[in-house]
Parts: sequence; C-alpha cells; structure tokens
Amino acid sequence: MKLPILALLAAFSLTASATPIADPDSTTLEARDVCGNGFPAYTRRIGTKCTKSGDGREYCSCDREKIVICRKGKWQSKKNCKLDGKKCFGNPNGLLAVCT
Repeated sequence: MKLPILALLAAFSLTASATPIADPDSTTLEARDVCGNGFPAYTRRIGTKCTKSGDGREYCSCDREKIVICRKGKWQSKKNCKLDGKKCFGNPNGLLAVCT
C-alpha cells in the first residue's frame, strides 16, 4: 500500500514542479522605477524612467551600492558607495540617501 502512495506523490510533485505559475509582475518589473517586492522603498532601478528630474530627491540603487538621482528622465548614478566599502541607505520619500 505504501508503494502506490509514494509513486502517486512522486508523480504529483513532478507534475506540480513542471507547471510554472504565471507571475503577473514578471513582465512589468523592468518597466518600473522601483526595484520590486522585497526591496526597501528607498531603492530605484538605474536606467528606468523617472518623472521628477532635478527635484533634488536621492534614492539608492537596487543593490544599494550607489546613490541615484533622476536626471534627464532616467534614474542615474550620482555616487558609488561601494568604492568606500559602504552601502547606501535612505528613506522612502527620497529626502536623504547616504553611504554608511
């Protein structure tokens, strides 16, 4: 009796793992300026569009190695924290991003 149950469980697990579940955010993640789920609210994706160029707000890159600002409609690196062996920290409203 144990053998058929084990075989059935094994078959089910193979079927379940072979069927990918569609992630609704996977197709739009690159289009966003934020880094996505699991990232702090003070991070932004370098190279993506931004709308408030020159407003003085600073955020951190997704890997938290750079301070980024909105310049010419795109998030661009302002300072590389990694060069000093530090990480970028900020706040969700973009009023302060620092290398610490």
